[in-house]
Amino acid sequence: EHAAATDGAAPQALPVPGGGGVCYSSVTDGEGGLWLACNNGLRYRDAAGRWSLFPPQPQLRGGLPEGRIIGLLRDREGGLWLSSNSGRLAYLPPDWRAFSLFRHLPDDPRSLPFGAFTALCKGSDHSVLLGNAQGWIGRLDPATGSVQSLPSPL
Repeated sequence: EHAAATDGAAPQALPVPGGGGVCYSSVTDGEGGLWLACNNGLRYRDAAGRWSLFPPQPQLRGGLPEGRIIGLLRDREGGLWLSSNSGRLAYLPPDWRAFSLFRHLPDDPRSLPFGAFTALCKGSDHSVLLGNAQGWIGRLDPATGSVQSLPSPL
């Protein structure tokens, strides 16, 4: 159970503690750290090589809401957006205090649609652009939690 990382030279294998399993996505933190989205939680390796493990804790308020994290995006403020296999979107602020959860609400047309998000991207207006395997594209306003569907370019 290793993760591949690069320092601008040759790739290197990093041992992942806690049974990293399959890692789907990675992102650097701009300070020499590496975040890994794994099938059993979130992993962080700081610049000194120390690991922090974030196991799923869906029953705890502010805990990681899902085990299988498939996408990562670091925002301009240093926070981390995570997409899960079940269609939930979580946000970890730069202070690492608690995860915020965004999900599909059947009675709210401005909530996220049902399904896993396979694409995350920063919007020019601090929004988060999302895409899924069904061709849906949308924009999430982090301040309000509202979602706007965007026309597909196809």
